[in-house]
Amino acid sequence: MGKYDNPTPVNIGDSCSYLGEIWKIVGRMVLGVVEEGETYYWSEFHAKSPSGGEAYLEYEDEDGEIIWIWHMIYVPLTEVTNDQLAPLGKGDTFNLDGQEYKITLRDRSTVHHIEGEPPEGVNVGYAVDYVDLVGGGNSYVCEWGPLGVEFLKGTRLRENEVTKL
Repeated sequence: MGKYDNPTPVNIGDSCSYLGEIWKIVGRMVLGVVEEGETYYWSEFHAKSPSGGEAYLEYEDEDGEIIWIWHMIYVPLTEVTNDQLAPLGKGDTFNLDGQEYKITLRDRSTVHHIEGEPPEGVNVGYAVDYVDLVGGGNSYVCEWGPLGVEFLKGTRLRENEVTKL
C-alpha cells in the first residue's frame, strides 16, 4: 500500500449520522509531520452537513493501534490570535473559555495529498502549526496558519463506531 492510499473502509461519498445530523464525506487529505527526519502520515476525511457544518474524521495508525477522532469546528468565546499561540509548547497550559488545558503536543503538519473536496483555501503543500489541548474531560486541536486560527473539538471513536457511522 502506498503512503497516499486509503487504508480505511471510509470513502468519499459515504454518509453518516453524528449528533443527529447527516454528514457526507466530500474529501480526504493525507497530512504529515516530520519527526526525527521521517515523515509520519495520517488521513483526515472532510465532511459536510446540509446545514453547512464542516467536520473532520481523522484516522491514525500509531504502531498498530488504530485511532479514529471526529473533529467538530469549535468557536471560542474569546478570540485567540496567532501571537498568543506561537510561543506555546508541549507541557504549557492554555486558557480556553475559562478552562485550563494542558498542551500534550505541538507540531507543524503539511497536506501531502488531496482527493475530492478539501476545506476552503487548503491545497497540497498547505501547512499549519498546531497544539493538542487536553483538560476537563475534553480535547481540542488548535491550528494556526495562513487562514487564521481554528479550534476543533475532538471525540475519539472506536472502529466499530466508525463502521456504523
